[in-house]
Amino acid sequence: MGTAEFGIPTLKILNDVFNLDTIVTNFDKPSGRGQKIRFSAVKEYAITNKINLLQPKNLKDEVFVKKIQKINPDFIVVVAFRMIPRIVWNIPKYGTINLHASLLPDYRGSAPINWVIMNNEKITGVTTFFIDDKIDTGDILIQEKIKIDKKINAGELHDKLKLIGASIVEKTLKGVVENSLQRVKQIQKKDFNTAYKFDKKNIKIDWNHNCLEIYNKIRGLSPYPGAKTSFVSKSGETVNTILMRTEIVTKKSSADLDVTDSNVSASYDKDIWKVAALDRTFGSKTKTVGFLENFGADIGAFASTWSFHENDMIVIGSNESDMADACNKLTKSQGGLIVVKDGKTLASLPFQLGGILSTDPIDKVTKNLTKINDVLSDSGCKFKKPHLMPLFLPFLALPDIRILYSGIVDVKSRQFIPTIQTKL
Repeated sequence: MGTAEFGIPTLKILNDVFNLDTIVTNFDKPSGRGQKIRFSAVKEYAITNKINLLQPKNLKDEVFVKKIQKINPDFIVVVAFRMIPRIVWNIPKYGTINLHASLLPDYRGSAPINWVIMNNEKITGVTTFFIDDKIDTGDILIQEKIKIDKKINAGELHDKLKLIGASIVEKTLKGVVENSLQRVKQIQKKDFNTAYKFDKKNIKIDWNHNCLEIYNKIRGLSPYPGAKTSFVSKSGETVNTILMRTEIVTKKSSADLDVTDSNVSASYDKDIWKVAALDRTFGSKTKTVGFLENFGADIGAFASTWSFHENDMIVIGSNESDMADACNKLTKSQGGLIVVKDGKTLASLPFQLGGILSTDPIDKVTKNLTKINDVLSDSGCKFKKPHLMPLFLPFLALPDIRILYSGIVDVKSRQFIPTIQTKL
């Protein structure tokens, strides 16, 4: 099971040395600016070598689970894949083995190769372990170390580790069958490093850091996702932001943003987006525009009339054109949820009754809602249920900072706060 190119050498060994029956990889999703379907490296290998291929959207799906049970595998080998549910990893005779590109328990997570370089580690390696109910916590079987050259980048280290990883997967499978390997429980130390998922903040260069830290960050993020920086123009504004801590919890924050033609712009690099609440009930044409932080989705706009304050239409976006387009489209459809980019609708869920209820069958509503969340997640949104964000942003109770068409409200102090910070 896997998707990334890191797993290809392991696949080749499994296919050459063992009886590889089936490959499981992620389902096809559109990517890039053209939103074209591109096959993963793992799928390409399966097709080229005429190996049975499964692409489940849900690993707990009954049909998928029954297919794995019917195969009755001796092993499942996982390389660079999502979390496997117990109902699947418990099927194989000998167990489910995971290959991870670090010396566990250090650097659990999705980007260990990048983080060991960014943190100036001198040694890293690969680990095989039995999967359990948590991420990267199972009993260790084999580890192999490698020195990290001070000039190597993440791409070059990736290419070395994928070959070493394939070799120890072969040793691991043979050792488990021969009962010659000792299972070692991971030490649950408090100070181990974590290989965090990358977002727009942790890939940005902090020029206050020393030269070595900046150098390590650049090579640790090369060639992908790449270190980022930005230059702030002399003309700018300090704005109050609504920082999204979860889909339903907010707090007040602030940021410096560029001003172009008297318009304060959203910032992709700073993960700060515009948010607007519009009166959709009383015909007052009243609106409030603010800034939303930590949304993460690189889209044109996401608009919704489905909120706890039924008088508001909430729209989150990177530019005014797409934000207006999203709102106009919802107005024409009587309301609902919609995601647009460059004037094109990426996903929509119409609510034909008052903008809060649908007349469509439940399976159609569910499908459309799933697509809304998938599109936002695939675009970089940091939350599992992004459809909840516009629902709760106007809510009286849970957010510390809420937005209504009448203004941005600090709930605790019961005061309106300005979008632009007042200059003394």
